[in-house]
Amino acid sequence: MNNKQNFNLLSMAHLFSDVYSSFLAPLMPLIIFIHKLTLTQAGYIITIYAILASVMQPLFGFLSDKAGRKYFIVLSPLLVSIFMSSLICFDNLFIFIIVLLLAGMATSAFHPAGASLAHSLHETNPSFGLAWFIALGTIGTAIGPFYISWIASHIARNLCFIAAIPGLLFSIIFILYFKPPAMHLKPQKELIANKPLPYLLFSLLFSMSVLRAFAQYSLSSYLPVHLNREGYSLIATGATVSLIMGMASLGGLAGGYLYKKLSLKTIFIISNALSAICLALFLNMSGPLLFILLALGCFNLFMPGPISIAVAQEIRPASIGTISALMMGFGWGIGGMLVPVIGYLGDQHGLLYALSILFIAPALSVILSAFLPKKGLGTRDWGMEICK
Repeated sequence: MNNKQNFNLLSMAHLFSDVYSSFLAPLMPLIIFIHKLTLTQAGYIITIYAILASVMQPLFGFLSDKAGRKYFIVLSPLLVSIFMSSLICFDNLFIFIIVLLLAGMATSAFHPAGASLAHSLHETNPSFGLAWFIALGTIGTAIGPFYISWIASHIARNLCFIAAIPGLLFSIIFILYFKPPAMHLKPQKELIANKPLPYLLFSLLFSMSVLRAFAQYSLSSYLPVHLNREGYSLIATGATVSLIMGMASLGGLAGGYLYKKLSLKTIFIISNALSAICLALFLNMSGPLLFILLALGCFNLFMPGPISIAVAQEIRPASIGTISALMMGFGWGIGGMLVPVIGYLGDQHGLLYALSILFIAPALSVILSAFLPKKGLGTRDWGMEICK
């Protein structure tokens, strides 16, 4: 099997993995009801999942760099589909948390190994290949909320595990046919493998990743609860999460394309500024305008995402799994750990107020973007240059 076929299978595995890993947010109204949780306690549930699904990714990234990526990649979609489809099948809070922990670890094992391999398998344009890999994952997170919301609304709660069937079928195909080649670093990359990491650049990219994750986790977790309280159905709130993640995937693809034409700094400043404006205004609107501004806010919020990861990978290719895990996992995990702040503000001042201040995250990213280098028309050449 050639690299193109392996890349397509890997990208589809990311889609399926993220379909299931996105189940938590749309099910949160049901989880709060089943286990009688406050908004703050619900935030802690999200944090637990974020820690396992994201913060542990550097460990799995390090292990994949040392032990090989294949086994981390091929088993993850299978396990995630089983565990996430079982979330609302249990009334016992302890069992629910155990299942959530197992799902988080399975999710965490896939992403660093998958991202590093996607970058290597797309030979003609690794940056766009990574953007496509991330976009398919984000499309998965757009499909997942509507999919599980429909099942939870039409099927008995203790039978929702049947949602795992598509994931199980794909996993069989993936395990049988995914045959990635052995990866070897090119000599040119070996020259920069041991160069010092440009800490200022990495810190800026990492900090903006944390802010982006905080806004995304908070929106996708608490906006469905707010809309449900406003009278929207479970399917409608699930569709809202799908809208958030669908526009995020389009934004990421747009960013991957524009990075060959515009500078890093330009993309980051403009996209974060537009996102801040839209997120500041959308809750003051009603009807279609609310969802249009929400969609535009999420589109621009996620535009810099794949670029950040691609730049980080190119400046430290010898540790590509670890770097991918830090950007995709640890950064997102830290962002997820901040979500209880929104839950606490929602308990104290109302959920509408708590959600209305999320525009601060992209607004802070605008300030951080001002310190990014002006040059950089493509990660490969620029990554080599800044490491000289």
